[in-house]
Amino acid sequence: MGGYAAAAFSAAWPGADVVAISPQSTLDKVLVPFETRYRAAWGLDFSGPYGDAAQASASARRVTILYDPYERLDTGHVARFAAPNVVRLRCPLMGHRLGSSLSQMGLLTPTILGALSGNLTPAEFYRALRVRHRFPRYQRELFHRALARGRPDLARRVGRWVLARGDHRAIRRGMAQLEADDRRHQTRPVSQFEG
Repeated sequence: MGGYAAAAFSAAWPGADVVAISPQSTLDKVLVPFETRYRAAWGLDFSGPYGDAAQASASARRVTILYDPYERLDTGHVARFAAPNVVRLRCPLMGHRLGSSLSQMGLLTPTILGALSGNLTPAEFYRALRVRHRFPRYQRELFHRALARGRPDLARRVGRWVLARGDHRAIRRGMAQLEADDRRHQTRPVSQFEG
């Protein structure tokens, strides 16, 4: 969505303010050997002055980066933005498509405008981000992540909390599956070798 370009080409306008959402720093495989996406660009030359956005954006006044710290590939790129002008805003469990989530929650425009004007503080951003607790994509991710980590009791608590506030089809189905699993486990015959 342009995060790489905004950061990389800010070098053409030193002192610019940059806002980047889940940006790639470069696709130079020597610099980012962990990157497995965007295979079509791997053979391109990223050696020029705008090839490495993490380096090029060091001349910007401020580089505000929004990202999900649980997205391993995105976090690897964000870690490369190490200049003192970088402000990292973590958006846990919002995924790589963070921009669309922020837009759907009504946070994208005020966040970008606040960051560009210099008025957005991390505390203010995190207060506004609390609206994600009511956001279906975040709720689904939280529920499924609890299951994936072998925490069905936590998933049940999340599911009960969400469903007490309204219907959520994916979580309702997930809760039904948990109940079915519980019933199967309770009615499973005990073999003579189990004690």
